[in-house]
Amino acid sequence: MRKRIKRRVSSPWDHPSLQPTGNLAVTDLADLQLRELLALDALTKAQGCRMDLRDLLVSAAVARELAALGYGADELPGLDAADAVLLPLKALPTGAIGLAAPEAVQAIRWLLTYHHAQRTAATRRDYLRSLAKVQAEPSRYGIWRA
Repeated sequence: MRKRIKRRVSSPWDHPSLQPTGNLAVTDLADLQLRELLALDALTKAQGCRMDLRDLLVSAAVARELAALGYGADELPGLDAADAVLLPLKALPTGAIGLAAPEAVQAIRWLLTYHHAQRTAATRRDYLRSLAKVQAEPSRYGIWRA
């Protein structure tokens, strides 16, 4: 009798680089920044997916947590503008998510530059603590679980 081969069926989404930031062990903060910039690029081309939107929502929530710790607390109105752009985004009939208005793209760009400035000013410990706080309770910030 022939030996049966057990085939491992894997999804293309099993690759660690395609996992959302909620399940990602953050070892390199530059990877996180790259994911945010790629998400913005996908949304501006109307080719974004739910995980791209989730990555931007996580970065907005972490920016808000860092502002609560004192890293750029005077810029909260800009964070409110970015939240006003991100939260009502829905999928297009094709299933993609996109940003149409130039003001929306500008608000997200401002959010990412602000978050990058916070990331460089904050200690690694404070940044990872605020990221863990967002990941522990994502529904508090309007983020769905991955």
